[in-house]
Amino acid sequence: MLDALDVVPPATSFPVLLDALDATPRSGNAVLGPVSRSTRGPPVEHGSSLVEALTATPMPIDALLVLLLAAGLYIGPDFLLTPLGLTSNARLGYRTEAAVGALLSPGEAWLVDRAEGLAAPAPLLVQVATGALYLLFSYALERVLTVAASDTVVFYLGASTSIWGGLFEVARPRLRTRSQEEQRRAWEADFARFAEARLTASGTCHETEIVRAFRRYYPKYRAGRGITDSDIFDLMRRWMSVPRTQLLPGGAISTEIVSARSAAGYYNAALTKEPDVGLG
Repeated sequence: MLDALDVVPPATSFPVLLDALDATPRSGNAVLGPVSRSTRGPPVEHGSSLVEALTATPMPIDALLVLLLAAGLYIGPDFLLTPLGLTSNARLGYRTEAAVGALLSPGEAWLVDRAEGLAAPAPLLVQVATGALYLLFSYALERVLTVAASDTVVFYLGASTSIWGGLFEVARPRLRTRSQEEQRRAWEADFARFAEARLTASGTCHETEIVRAFRRYYPKYRAGRGITDSDIFDLMRRWMSVPRTQLLPGGAISTEIVSARSAAGYYNAALTKEPDVGLG
C-alpha cells in the first residue's frame, strides 16, 4: 500500500502535468496550413499595444513577409484596375525614386526625364535609399497586420501583390528613353506632314498601302530603313484616333474620331494621286 502511495506525484507537479497535456494534440490528424506566430515564439498577449508589436524580436519568417510586402508596395497598385479594363500609371516605386532623388541629388538630368515620364535609371544611392524606405515601412506594416490579423494573411497579401504586380510590369509597355522619345516625336512630325499632303477623308485604304506611300514620300525611310512597318502602323492609328473638334450650327461642339481601324486593317481615308516627293 505504501508503494502505491509513493508513485503518486506531489501536488506541486499537477500544474506541470496539465501544461504537458495542453501542449499535446488531442488527435493524431495533421494540421495543414502555414505555421502561425503562436508556435514561433512567446504568445503575444491579447491586449498588447502597437509599440510592443513593433519592438518585439523579429523571427526569420518576418524577413520573408517584409520582403514580399516591400516588393508589392514598390510595384504599386496598377495591376488592380486591369481586370476592370482600366489603366493606371501610378508606378509607385518609379515615382518614389524620383521623390527621394529630388531630396538627395536635386537638379540632375535623370530627374528631368522622370518628370516627363521617361525611363531614366536612378543613381545607386537613390536606389538604396528608396529600398531602405520601403523595407522600413513594410516592416511596420507587417507587424501591425500580424497583430491585427495573422501572419498567414500577411503572407498571402504580400505574395499575391508581388506575383500579380510583377506579371503586370512584365506585360505593360516599357517607358521610352529620352532618345527614343525624340525619335518618336520626329516620326510623328513626319507622318503629320505626309498625312496632310497625301491623305483625304473620302474613300478607304489599307494600312499596308499607307506604309508603302509613306516610305515613297520620304526617301530616308525607303527599303525598310529608319523605321519599321509596325511603327508606321502605330503612327497611323495614333494620327487617325486623335479626336477632332468641330463647331456645329447652333453653337454645339462635336468631338469625334476621324477613323478607327477596322479588323481587316482598313481606314476611312484615301491616298491622293499627287506625285511623291523626290521622284521627279
